[in-house]
Amino acid sequence: MNLEAAKKMLESIPVQYPVILCGSYGDGKETIVMDFAKENGLTMADIRLSQQELGDIIGLEVPDEGFITPLWWQKDIIYFDELEIITPDIHIAIWNAMIETHPLDGSPGDRWINGKPLRRNQRIIFGLNSTDLRSLNFDPVFWSKTVIIKIGE
Repeated sequence: MNLEAAKKMLESIPVQYPVILCGSYGDGKETIVMDFAKENGLTMADIRLSQQELGDIIGLEVPDEGFITPLWWQKDIIYFDELEIITPDIHIAIWNAMIETHPLDGSPGDRWINGKPLRRNQRIIFGLNSTDLRSLNFDPVFWSKTVIIKIGE
């Protein structure tokens, strides 16, 4: 799919569905997200998952205050790039951003990271530098909870 077609498809997907843009390195996945945000007046956080530690994703614990969430949690779009080279702890941390159930009681409705809800109108997009989804050792439920857009095919 070319960049314009991918951007139009992204526009048609309801915000509560996480999206995976997959394709080769340098094929425009980030550009699609940046253009989409700009054209729709949305703020965007561009998070390189391969460069993150667990505290960068879930927040840092402050004595007597609990976990303080990262500022990027307030953005309209969170673009998690480099999904293919994340560590297991980062994979677990973003898992609840994918599914709409509470991590403690299983009730439906919100996406969570570290037990704290993300905004309901917040779009989660992942960048994956591969088109071979079978090469990733992810739980099949992970794939079933996302909309996959293949770039460059």
